Amino acid sequence: APGNVIFRGNENSVFIIRVTAHLVLAAGVEILLEWDGTGTGPPVVTNVIWHVTSYVTLGAGAILRGTILCGDYINFGAAAKIYGRALAENYISIPGGLIDEVYNLKEIAEILARTPSPPSPPPSPPPSSPPSPPSPPPSPPPSPP
Repeated sequence: APGNVIFRGNENSVFIIRVTAHLVLAAGVEILLEWDGTGTGPPVVTNVIWHVTSYVTLGAGAILRGTILCGDYINFGAAAKIYGRALAENYISIPGGLIDEVYNLKEIAEILARTPSPPSPPPSPPPSSPPSPPSPPPSPPPSPP
């Protein structure tokens, strides 16, 4: 029997899965996001991207989490669900499936642009300058004539 797929990480983790053919989730299979104990929480759905060059089929009752970027079509089986987004070049078939949002391919660039980049290292501190020389002592007052 097929098993579930588990992605472990935290809220900053990004998962990009590239499938160079088609992706088929068997009936009842679930894609899970599990917290690894670092950061403040589990991975988020918007940071899981499935890039599939051909078609995607979600079997009856299958649950996928993330954004699907599909080069052909996406077919949802009965009671299949996606927590995320589904984008297909040709069509999406949802007979009894549930989907949060539907976007067209023109919005793929926007989704990818929002994918976080690795953090930049902190800037180097400025070079320290030598200490200023001490101020000369004040001049004594002039002597009376």
